[in-house]
Amino acid sequence: MEGLAAARGLEIRWLTDDPIEGLTLEDIEAVVDEDLALLVLSHVNYRSAAIVDLEAVTERARTAGTLVLWDLSHSAGAIPVDLAARGADLAVGCTYKYLNGGPGAPGYLYIRRELQAALRPPIQGWFAQADQFEMGPRFEPRAGIGGWLVGTPGMLGLAAAEAGIAVSAEAGVDRIRAKGMALTNYAVELLDAWLAPLGCSLGSPRGASRRGNHISIRHPEARRLTGDLIARGVIPDYRAPDSIRVGGGHPGDEDSLAEVGRRSVHSARSWPDRHPGSVGTLSEEPGATVDPKRARIRARAAGVMAPESFETSPKTPGMSVWRRSGHWRRRRITGQGPRGLSAAGRGTLAPCPPLVEEPDLDGLDIVGRGEAEDL
Repeated sequence: MEGLAAARGLEIRWLTDDPIEGLTLEDIEAVVDEDLALLVLSHVNYRSAAIVDLEAVTERARTAGTLVLWDLSHSAGAIPVDLAARGADLAVGCTYKYLNGGPGAPGYLYIRRELQAALRPPIQGWFAQADQFEMGPRFEPRAGIGGWLVGTPGMLGLAAAEAGIAVSAEAGVDRIRAKGMALTNYAVELLDAWLAPLGCSLGSPRGASRRGNHISIRHPEARRLTGDLIARGVIPDYRAPDSIRVGGGHPGDEDSLAEVGRRSVHSARSWPDRHPGSVGTLSEEPGATVDPKRARIRARAAGVMAPESFETSPKTPGMSVWRRSGHWRRRRITGQGPRGLSAAGRGTLAPCPPLVEEPDLDGLDIVGRGEAEDL
């Protein structure tokens, strides 16, 4: 959008929304006027999952002669979106998220029928030419939405998107939405019971109907916690400045979501900011041998030690990385980490003491799904 605006001498004005609840109709009212040509909004916020009222915003913008372009990247395949019934003007999105196309899958666009001939595509592609093989000197677009195609698409990406979309179509978006609401509700219950005592908070609307099929977990050390979760086999997304994004779409189930919660508990406990004077260790138990590759990954995620400064020793196999206060035995400082956390190359100490009681695995309807010592 910045490039298009700069090429045409137009000004972009940015909206500020509530970081959790998202944009409201009142926020839109404050910016819509006769000088506004195009309003570009995400239907589902990429960070918080807050849903914007598509129909109400479109109707209000239209009264001022403003077109609305909706980004459906976190909507399509996750929640019902009937663009025609809601009077939407324009929409774009991707197929690699909830439409299961995977990396490299193509994007898509929607243009209200009445606008397809009135607007001009910024990219005039070969597939949009009325007669592809005429090879004439001028661009003569095909009628209708076909005039908005571009160049030759990536066939492997299209094939993957076709298969992924077929899976979603077979399941049905209404059923996917019901499952997503149930799973995100369950995730919020786990967060409240297990992670809130460790300093985490919900970064998404609490009402399931107000959010998409993911939630965000807020924590001051979200970036480093994300790295630690990856080292533990959980692959979430970090979103600046303080959010960990966890999906609750149709591929997930209650067991896997509970496992994410268990590993998140251990990750949240491992950071000294949660308990002044606590110790963070790379070994699971005092004296246990540390896998060097895993140790480097976790050290990099913690931001306290360069990978090449990492050493193992047969005499001190248990390796700890940082401590907020106190002194290491056989300490050797190899670097200075953020917030004054010293990176120690050698030494062992007891693991971080529990900050809250172990999660009750007999609660929250997950009876029999593991014992506390399995965390």
